[in-house]
Amino acid sequence: WQDTDGDCMNTRHEMLAAQATGPLTLSADGCSVARGQWLDPFSGGLYTQASDLDVDHIVPLAWSHRHGGALWSKHQKTIFANDPENLLVVDDGLNQAKGAQGPDDWLPPNTAYHCTYLASWERLLSKYRLSMSDREASLFRRQQQDCPA
Repeated sequence: WQDTDGDCMNTRHEMLAAQATGPLTLSADGCSVARGQWLDPFSGGLYTQASDLDVDHIVPLAWSHRHGGALWSKHQKTIFANDPENLLVVDDGLNQAKGAQGPDDWLPPNTAYHCTYLASWERLLSKYRLSMSDREASLFRRQQQDCPA
């Protein structure tokens, strides 16, 4: 995680602050988020301790590397890793269960969030010119059939 704006708060804590649904408690130096309120879209659960949460890369770093990102410069990889459009505050256990899997192998347990999750994937694949294998793309299209246009 980087502190791209130089305010002592790295990207993880910037995302915790940005995606909070209520007041926050910061560390004494103001550089990290300790408590707040977050709604995890992966589980639908409500959380109050920042330590119970991870900041997920919707399109995982390792997945992107295998699907076109290996050719990126170090600078481009840093931009991707810290892109707020690709970052989501979620339950740490679900983030770890997801790992580096794409939507062909893992979807959030909260089925009400599937279409939003798939739309995020589609937007990010286009933005970063990442490509799925034929098998992945076929399954992805089938998953999207249940979503409104």
